Amino acid sequence: MGFLIAYLITLFPEGMLSFDGDSMLISIVILFIAGVFIAIALVLPGISASYVLLLLGIYNLTLMAIKSMNLLFLMPLTIGVLAGTFLTAGILEREMNRHPQFTYMLIIGFMLGSLVEVFPGLPGGMTIIPCIVTFAAGFGVIYSVGRYNGKRLAIGGSELCLTKD
Repeated sequence: MGFLIAYLITLFPEGMLSFDGDSMLISIVILFIAGVFIAIALVLPGISASYVLLLLGIYNLTLMAIKSMNLLFLMPLTIGVLAGTFLTAGILEREMNRHPQFTYMLIIGFMLGSLVEVFPGLPGGMTIIPCIVTFAAGFGVIYSVGRYNGKRLAIGGSELCLTKD
């Protein structure tokens, strides 16, 4: 389900929001809602907040608003981001406690679905060798950290504790 949602997000047309001729109240509501979507992208792994801004068609507008300190534009967006962050984190925490396996699978699905947009394809020729080496190194590090989870590990004379605390 997460894969499908993340993949469908990549199919949205760019520039979904329009501010031409909208009233001030409608613009504020749209920016607030956009902020909530950005917060979801910030909290969930695999979804880029910049990409969400691009999809909504407000990436350049947001950059210009930051550059010119346009608080009329930035305030509803920021309030939406803050509200969305607390809402998303709360929902995610509750679901992690109630349905941890489903929630983890949903998050992994988000990450895999977002790969469709950013994966450049398999390299050809000799460029595949550094790709294999870096993949193996990354896999080795993650495997080692997972294997020693909760144990103390001595590195360079100092002790490192790999616990969730």
